[in-house]
Amino acid sequence: MLGMAQSWFMTDMKLHLNNHRNKMLHLSKAASDLNCAGEKYFTQIFDHFDSKSKATWNQRYQINNKYFNNANSTDGVAIFLNIGGEQETINEADICFETIPMVKMAKQHNALLIQLEHRFFGKSYPIIINGTMGDVSLSTLRLLTAQQALEDLANFIKTFKYKNMELKNPKWILFGGSYPGSLCAWSRSKYPDLTVGGICSSAPIWVKMDFYEYAQVMEYAITNYSATKYPRCAKSVRDGFKLLRKMSYSDEGRNTLNNLFGITPPLNPKTSADIDFDIRNFLGFVFGSFRGIVQYNFDYAYLSTSKYNIDKLCKTFSTTPDPIKAIRDIFFGENTDSNGNVPTSFNNNYIASIIGLKQIAYNFSDPRQAPFAMYRGWMWLTCGSALGWFQNSNGNVPTSFNNNYIASIIGLKQIAYNFSDPRQAPFAMYRGWMWLTCGSALGWFQSTDNANGMFNQMMPLSMIIQSCTDIFGPNINTDYITQKVMETEMHFPPPWNYSATNVVLTNGDYDPWSALGVVKTNETRHQYSVITHGKF
Repeated sequence: MLGMAQSWFMTDMKLHLNNHRNKMLHLSKAASDLNCAGEKYFTQIFDHFDSKSKATWNQRYQINNKYFNNANSTDGVAIFLNIGGEQETINEADICFETIPMVKMAKQHNALLIQLEHRFFGKSYPIIINGTMGDVSLSTLRLLTAQQALEDLANFIKTFKYKNMELKNPKWILFGGSYPGSLCAWSRSKYPDLTVGGICSSAPIWVKMDFYEYAQVMEYAITNYSATKYPRCAKSVRDGFKLLRKMSYSDEGRNTLNNLFGITPPLNPKTSADIDFDIRNFLGFVFGSFRGIVQYNFDYAYLSTSKYNIDKLCKTFSTTPDPIKAIRDIFFGENTDSNGNVPTSFNNNYIASIIGLKQIAYNFSDPRQAPFAMYRGWMWLTCGSALGWFQNSNGNVPTSFNNNYIASIIGLKQIAYNFSDPRQAPFAMYRGWMWLTCGSALGWFQSTDNANGMFNQMMPLSMIIQSCTDIFGPNINTDYITQKVMETEMHFPPPWNYSATNVVLTNGDYDPWSALGVVKTNETRHQYSVITHGKF
């Protein structure tokens, strides 16, 4: 598996894992909120686009009927469907805790609460080997697309029975955030008659390969927040990253960086097989930590751990004369584990980092394999089906960096993961996410190729595509992804042509994903954009 080796996309893996973890940390957990929903399975169609196939598989879901049981009638009842995304969906946070807005609304409207796990994540694998191994081989990953996921939702809604009883004229309302927010919005567009509305949060609608706007919103968030409180912050961040890039391309500068970050193997043109690649891997990983700070700025504001938000980031830059040391302190502070320990080195081994993503099956009962399975699926969506879009678990703050790219991808190259092994779960998750962006081609590759930006040249698009190829093979290359993204765009209209009705589309103006979302209200269609300032 991945071990301590790191690569630029491992920060992306952490972002997805921490989205769930951070949400759990700051929610109040009243005793009455716990254990409200059991685990159920729905017989789902294997391939919605193969009319000759009769194959099915078991898709996992949960139901909270606490408020529904108080409804006076089963005619025209409200059903709130929370859409699962690129991670395990079955948890109590989203469907049980009464601090969650969706649960609050369910209580007000006597609604039945359901959450449906996304295919290829958690325990919802179309093909399972030996009971607990989720198959994520390339031949199976062809079924991991946003289009298949939309059909899963439609089929579930059409055929759902409550306690073996068909409900009369139910009113389905969709909920989803981030990629599930996209599915929420796209479902309202494609199947407007199946649901009466949707609340689709932080939903990227625009399918595109080069998502350079992500870094632009990061720069806006840091600049806007710091304008009055920390007037030196934005310039210090910009100057710091400019100096970091400059130092990485001189012998003296690399020696300083090797010592400050504890980079292993060190950035050294005499010992490196490809010094330019190793430098890009290191820079990309550092950039990834700053992505997490901005993307989860609101979440981190409520945590008592050493995690950074924009305020802490700017305070560090404003009180640390040396911007490189400020970047170092923030980078290692971002990579503490749950026990508060700081790493002492940086493993820059790229190859080691992707091994776990190259499996073709994972044991979804093995928590060691689940992360690989999840991320292989997401990588396919972005690389293979082409949508085009991390932290250790003990809280310890690292003080070194393993820059071994090859070692870091080993855990992402498995073709099967044990979904019951918590050590595999992050890799399974991230392999899935990588597939969504690389293989089924949502795209959403967060490059810094925009000229003269604060983070310019930290993460070139070519580096991201290279990882898609390294994990999924030579066929998942620039030409493949470019073509696939174009095909995927045909299925999903861009924000300016989004015409669904009865949707609320919420965004924070500091949220980098808002750049791909709908940010204008159309009252004729009952399409409402809600933008919160300074929030994710």
